[in-house]
Amino acid sequence: MKTEFKKYNLDTQLLQAIEDCGYFTCTPIQEKTLPILLEGNDTLIQSKTGSGKTAAFCIPLIEAINFDDNTKALILVPTRELAHQIEHEFNRLALYKKLHCVCLVGREDFNKQALQLKQKAHVIVGTPGRIFDHMESNNIKLDDIQTLILDEASEMSTLGLIDQVKEIVRQIPRHKTWLFSATLGELAQYKFLRLNNPTQIEFDSSNEISSQIETYHIDTNQKFETVISLLNSIEIDSCCIFINTREDTENVARQLKDMNYLVTMLHGGLEQKQRNRAIESFKQGKSRILVCTDIAARGIDVDKISLVIHYDCPLTLDSYIHRSGRTGRKEEIGLSITLLSDNDTSSLFETIESETESYKIKKIRVDNQFNRPRMKSDKDEKFKEKNYTLFIRAGKKDKIRNLDIVGSLCSQPNLSGDNIGIIDVQENYTTVTLLNIDPTILKDLTSVKIKGKTRKVELKSK
Repeated sequence: MKTEFKKYNLDTQLLQAIEDCGYFTCTPIQEKTLPILLEGNDTLIQSKTGSGKTAAFCIPLIEAINFDDNTKALILVPTRELAHQIEHEFNRLALYKKLHCVCLVGREDFNKQALQLKQKAHVIVGTPGRIFDHMESNNIKLDDIQTLILDEASEMSTLGLIDQVKEIVRQIPRHKTWLFSATLGELAQYKFLRLNNPTQIEFDSSNEISSQIETYHIDTNQKFETVISLLNSIEIDSCCIFINTREDTENVARQLKDMNYLVTMLHGGLEQKQRNRAIESFKQGKSRILVCTDIAARGIDVDKISLVIHYDCPLTLDSYIHRSGRTGRKEEIGLSITLLSDNDTSSLFETIESETESYKIKKIRVDNQFNRPRMKSDKDEKFKEKNYTLFIRAGKKDKIRNLDIVGSLCSQPNLSGDNIGIIDVQENYTTVTLLNIDPTILKDLTSVKIKGKTRKVELKSK
């Protein structure tokens, strides 16, 4: 029998957010780690992606933090995409406690990030380089940090980020550490973390693909044509196509678009805004196919990926496992197919060919399912239906404060302090998360009076 979250005596506001996110029972990793992390001990956890580990560490953080607290936790990750994924998950789960996570990554506006840090930042998540830059500029206060989290620590080591991590850790006062990694085999490299009798949890093997993922290969020298045959023969929600180079990623994505497939692409050469748009389009089901490189795909957290196609044979076993792990998530069955050609030079070629079955393409479908948006899940709709964002055309330049916003909104009919969530005051505008409201009661709200002046407002679905 699966464990329900209410077993852990969590804050009622946190439990409500967990339910709104569509989480009703714990995944295996959550069931195993929550009792330990809620106690606040140093912990080392070996776990694959897609197992629910983000919620596994966000929930104990949110339980321990209060609205009036300063920054209490720092989360270090290897990639921008993973940082944004964690920011999104934390803010969803912390919605009713009105806690806020700030994301600090490269290729995004440094000054805007600095402004966000001056407001309430209960938790900071980001890449080591950008976080260190803000530390150098005295934008981050580390005095109250109680928890340090390293997510995908083995990947940070692979990317050569450990020296930056060491420097950050050196400046944090006494704290507890939670480390998540695909492998815990080389713990000696983490001695700098100053762990105190850590609990070690080995949840799954890092050198194996989940039993929920069916693995196959296809011998072909006509890869693009084979991809089209696969897309038109398998009934699935969405698909990731992994390619080794940026140039080929762009070429394949362009050809699919020319054939009217709903496709988006992702590689390290794109600007961060482009990458964010691509990921959001794929998550929302507006794009059914994601064509991407390995590094760019780190941090993609989409439950409904039914098929992974390795257009190019992966170069390492870790890459093969990580790619395949995009599917078969949260107890769903997934399909991972590698295309093998005569030109492949990967050392994994023979291993994949000998240890996976040859895939036989079934009957081609007449209709193209990938030129229609994917339907949104019920849990996405449930989460969105109650909460809205109010956009106010006034900000710091108008000397607007959070208390001014609260006072103005509470004077509106059918609104109270319980409906007001996170308030984000920017230079020229302010956004306010409104909780548990019926949008029809605010349909005529076009302006509010703040500090004696009428300010235009706009209500948007969150």
